[in-house]
Amino acid sequence: MNIFKELKRWSRRRDGELDARATHALDARKTQPALIEEALEEWENIGARLRRQPIPTPPAEVMWNDVRRAIHLLKAQEHEAARIRFRWDWAAIAATLVLFAGVGLFSTRVLSPPTALAAPRVEWVDAALPGASAMVYEDQTSGAVVIWMVAPENGPANGGAI
Repeated sequence: MNIFKELKRWSRRRDGELDARATHALDARKTQPALIEEALEEWENIGARLRRQPIPTPPAEVMWNDVRRAIHLLKAQEHEAARIRFRWDWAAIAATLVLFAGVGLFSTRVLSPPTALAAPRVEWVDAALPGASAMVYEDQTSGAVVIWMVAPENGPANGGAI
């Protein structure tokens, strides 16, 4: 048995820092070394002497400095919390602005009328029917092209088949 470890266990038991299992193990032992008994008795005497001594009151200046230090610590903690909150507020505002800009751009693309990328241009129309003529109509706003073929009244010689 290591006497120093044993003294430490008994000291922790006296201070209430020993867990229940270890406390039960110490109490289960029926014998204690004499050194442990002397140490327990001495610890009891030291505690009684300390309880009898008056507790000196620190000077008012020392107590006031303690109060001021506590106030400054609280202010520093509040300032840090406010600074973090300020950063989150700006991040939320920036995210909201980006969201609104995205929604705005998306809605203008969806709600605006579709435009043709290149306006259709018809340069000529070749009709396979002899004597037929073609008329071309181009709508600039919608980009549609209509080609109208006009056949001669007599019709082709093969009965209208091309």
